[in-house]
Amino acid sequence: MAVTEAGAVLTEAHRVAQLGILESLLRTFEQEWTEEVAFDPAVFAAWVAEHAPEVAAAYRLSAETAQRYYERFREAEGVQEPFTSVILDPLDPWAWSESVTRWGPSYATTLVEDGLTEEAAARRSLVALSLDATRTSMAGGRTALAAQMQEESRPVRWARIARGRSCAFCAMLASRGPVYSSSWAAGAGRHWHRGCKCTIEPYFGRGRYQLHPTSQQYATMWDNLKHPNLNEFRRELAKQRRKEDEAEEKED
Repeated sequence: MAVTEAGAVLTEAHRVAQLGILESLLRTFEQEWTEEVAFDPAVFAAWVAEHAPEVAAAYRLSAETAQRYYERFREAEGVQEPFTSVILDPLDPWAWSESVTRWGPSYATTLVEDGLTEEAAARRSLVALSLDATRTSMAGGRTALAAQMQEESRPVRWARIARGRSCAFCAMLASRGPVYSSSWAAGAGRHWHRGCKCTIEPYFGRGRYQLHPTSQQYATMWDNLKHPNLNEFRRELAKQRRKEDEAEEKED
């Protein structure tokens, strides 16, 4: 969590806004996906061509949302030095189109050959496409924040903000707070895995940083491990989530 209450509110609002952009995009995928799209090469190509500009638009909106957040967050955290707003280059829709051809009809056909029904194979193809689109569209906000923070005249540290049901790796990174000195150290590049919904919070070194509530839960869990390591953390996280799911089932 940020140093100030206002900053914390802005970070949570930014996280929710980024998820809203993503959910809107994936809802469109869901509504217009059919088994024919999954198995017919021509129909699949047309589907991808139609949705690639939407992915690029989500990337742009994610970046713009992050830039507005950064300006307001910076002010809320008491940073007064002047800064220059960085505008990202637009995403090339063709690049995304090329990257997702591996989840097309050949992939769905292989799944059927391996024993899945056509309905299940089509669903898995959509999931794979959605995971790629998640990483691509969310990259707009992450890249915008990285570019903005790198323009600061003073060192800025990073904290990873993970959602409540994130994977163990993301949860581990989030539990550490603002210890990262660069976008790469905070999990950029390959560490933003397909489907990752984490966001970033800057720390300007002014005042005492408090962990985001979700990050604090992960930090407490990590600290309570007998032999802290990622595998043990993953097992403990899975156990806790099974308990939560069982509790919800009892309430229902």
